[in-house]
Order: sequence, then C-alpha cells, then structure tokens
Amino acid sequence: MKNFQFAFLQGVSFAVYLIERRLARTCLFSLLCGLVFLGTATASFAQAPGWSRGQQNLAISYDECVRRMPAALQAEGYSRDANSGGNFVAGIRGVHTAVIICSPAPDARMLVQIVVASNGDGGGRERERLQAQMERPGSGQPPGSCSAPDFFNTSFEWIENDRSLGTTNFYRDGSTRLTWINVPHIWRTDSNGDLMVYGDGTRWVTRLKFDPTTCTFRGTRDRTSQTQDGVQTVMRPKQ
Repeated sequence: MKNFQFAFLQGVSFAVYLIERRLARTCLFSLLCGLVFLGTATASFAQAPGWSRGQQNLAISYDECVRRMPAALQAEGYSRDANSGGNFVAGIRGVHTAVIICSPAPDARMLVQIVVASNGDGGGRERERLQAQMERPGSGQPPGSCSAPDFFNTSFEWIENDRSLGTTNFYRDGSTRLTWINVPHIWRTDSNGDLMVYGDGTRWVTRLKFDPTTCTFRGTRDRTSQTQDGVQTVMRPKQ
C-alpha cells in the first residue's frame, strides 16, 4: 500500500512539474511576444509623422471663411491639393501637409479647424501661422495687385478725409493702440469679413473693407455709430 501511495505521489509530482514547466514556457513566450509587439509598435510610432491641431471660432460668414482658406495657404507658401473643395482645403509645403476646415458654429460664427501633419519639426509653428492668416481681415479678398498685409505685425497709417492722424496697431485680443488719441478702441471682423473699429464704445464706429488694388482698407462710419459725420477713412501700411 505504501509503495502504491509513493508511486502515485511521484506520478502526481511529475505531472505538476510538467504543467509548471509548460506554464513557464507559455509565460516566457507571451512575454517575448509582448516585447516584440511593443518594439514594433514603438518603431512604427517613431516613423509616423507628427501633427498639430488647432481650433478657432471666428465671427465671419461661411463664404468669407471659404475665401480665406486658400488665401491662408497661399500666403504661407503652400501648393493647394487638387482634391480640395467645399468646406475644406489642403496644401503641401516641404515636409508639411495642412488641412483647413470651415464648419458653422452657434451665434452665426464659424468653427475653423487646422491640422498640420509634418515629417519633421515645426508643425506647431506652421499651424499658428495659418491660424493668424485666417484671422486677418481682408485675407479672403479675390487676388488683386497686392495681398492683405500682415495685420498683426504692421503699423497702419490712419487717414480721415485725406488728413493723416497717426498710426494704429491691432492685436489678437481685439485691442488697438492709436497714437493720436487716448480713448479706448477695439476691433473685430463682422460676418461679411469687414474690419470694424470701435472708438469709445459706439461713439465712433468705422467699417473698413480691404481694397486689393491699392493694398489699403477703406470705409466710413457704420450705421451703428453714434457719430455720423461722413468721414471717409483710409488705412494703409505705414511706409
């Protein structure tokens, strides 16, 4: 009886030993497979292009947004992809591929999404430059003898009825700096893409359209202006 028990225990121990070895080999195989998979995945990710995505909410119309998209790509030196159309446009420049999409947003605004995929560095900077182009009043005008100036990095001469008053600068936060008057002024673009400049609230409201044949903004008092004095305004880059 003891011999039988001993033989039985020996058999069980041997079976357990085989199972443990099999489990160990299985675990080792799984571990190796996992490491190979991770290594392959890491290599694949390393080879994939980097990308940068940004989003804007602009107070412009759909037509104005669609006009600005190709103008923004052209201003930054991108060649337009032939498959572009409708509410999106794509372009390529060197290692960068950019896509701009216009979509309606609440309150008669437009949601602008820009994605830049890059097989190199600088995708984030490219996306920021395209965003700045989409914000620029006048950037969606049909091509003429000149394109809209770099709105946020240009000092403009402000002329009323052929008389130069001084210079003004515009900033992305909607503020302006004028050299001839110490009264708060702000700016925005309306749904038509026109540049609206508000002085002292609505005391002076000037509506300006970009003229691509002269590279200037031209306009007069808006109907919402409290002051209706018939002033004709021209705003041009300071020489």
